[in-house]
Amino acid sequence: MLLCKLLLFNLSAFEKSVKLHSILKSFESKDKWVTAICASPIALKAAKIGLKKRLTSYPSFQKDLQDAYQYLQDRVVIDGKLITSRGPGTSFDFAYALVGVLVNDDMVQTIKSGMCFQ
Repeated sequence: MLLCKLLLFNLSAFEKSVKLHSILKSFESKDKWVTAICASPIALKAAKIGLKKRLTSYPSFQKDLQDAYQYLQDRVVIDGKLITSRGPGTSFDFAYALVGVLVNDDMVQTIKSGMCFQ
């Protein structure tokens, strides 16, 4: 699983990174999980990853992404092996989604219970 988390100050570098694009394309071609939260889906678009799939991002990036993807405003979006989430406020939901696909829903419930999340 490849997890992309970009900060706004390094967004441009990630958008232009040939190495990151190569890694992303390799993961997609091998049907491995690609995940992105906050502004990170911008790097997915730059690398042409998951085009036309459903995804979400930090709200201010919607206009940049909605032409290449089926943009949703959900807290977490899973489409095939692509998982995206909106931002810092959705990070727990994002983490639970990752545990759900990597382990199982029972583990998600165990973790939530242990964290008093419910």
